[in-house]
Amino acid sequence: MHWFAAAIVGFTILPAQSDGAWAAELKVLSAAPFRAVIQELGPQFEKATGHKLAIKVEGVLVLKQQIDAGESFDVAILTPQLVDALIKDGKVAGATRANIARAGLGVVVRAGRSRT
Repeated sequence: MHWFAAAIVGFTILPAQSDGAWAAELKVLSAAPFRAVIQELGPQFEKATGHKLAIKVEGVLVLKQQIDAGESFDVAILTPQLVDALIKDGKVAGATRANIARAGLGVVVRAGRSRT
């Protein structure tokens, strides 16, 4: 679960090294499934770095609309498909992409029930 802190640190390591006396506010756009992780790790990151997070959590379609409309951000935590589209559209730099989580989905059928 510490991937969030690691991702944010990657965006702040150079400013933090150049002048530890100032704290930045980082704007984070995040897909809704990461809400619990951000709520858990965000305060830990802020305490450890002195940087403040301005977090906006929405559905990916809402975030895409906002980014397409010019919404500014420092870090975006999105689905791979949306990241690919934003890279293709020139909205984010492809070299900054990092896969940080994977989710699985399973389907089961109760014993004795039809699969259809």
